Amino acid sequence: MPMRKSGFLAVLFALLPPSALLPAGCVPSVPLDDANCPCLDNYYCAEGNVCKSHADDIAGSIGKSYVIHIGTEQWTEPPGFAESVEENGEDGVAPVFAFTIQAADLSSKTFSVLLGTWRDGVQDPCNRTYLMSGTFDPRGDDGIAFQLGPKDIQSIIFGPTINTLATFYGFTLSGRFVDRAQGVDGGALQFVGKASEIYNLFYLAPSTSGQELCDLFAAYAQYPCQACPSEQDAPLCLPFEAVNFSFSVVPGLALRGVGDFNAECI
Repeated sequence: MPMRKSGFLAVLFALLPPSALLPAGCVPSVPLDDANCPCLDNYYCAEGNVCKSHADDIAGSIGKSYVIHIGTEQWTEPPGFAESVEENGEDGVAPVFAFTIQAADLSSKTFSVLLGTWRDGVQDPCNRTYLMSGTFDPRGDDGIAFQLGPKDIQSIIFGPTINTLATFYGFTLSGRFVDRAQGVDGGALQFVGKASEIYNLFYLAPSTSGQELCDLFAAYAQYPCQACPSEQDAPLCLPFEAVNFSFSVVPGLALRGVGDFNAECI
């Protein structure tokens, strides 16, 4: 008489080592019950005493949008830019970037986002968007480290007296997804800006041209301009950096792809 399926499974389970019966991510030989949820490194105890991988949080965040919050004190380069942001207002000098996660590949630990800007509580209707790719590392109990870029992008910068289209070479954004990817902390942003496009942003170094701004930085801040990536013969670029800022999830926001800038805004 053939063995019933249930009987076969019972025999199979009896032959398996105890660790093979544990859910993925659980510590072998440690009981898993309502009072105990031991998880291996790179896993955490989720609702229902289930060990989940941090990488699962990325996959579960497709379609989720994050807005980046950079305070004036978090701009570390170039000298005087933080004061200029404070003088003109955060939304007036530094674009408020946002991104929506588009896709994630857990095997290669890569993901892609749609990057845009955020203004007055909605997606900025003037700026275009960019598809950016990045990598993530789910190891560690303090979240998922990631990096987006580098990528050359442009953005319109608005303010009380500022309206300019600026180029950001090597735009790179990094941080750490925390709280099951409900937020990001430890944010860092680096890019190189063209002095001829941003000279009027500096409140403490009023200039009429990119060359004049570079001369002021070299003379008074001992901070010479550097060659722009696309103009090696003209040292008219300045590196920008902001560190230790946060991102927050915006429920209901999904950036839409925009292929060009709104000409009425420039």
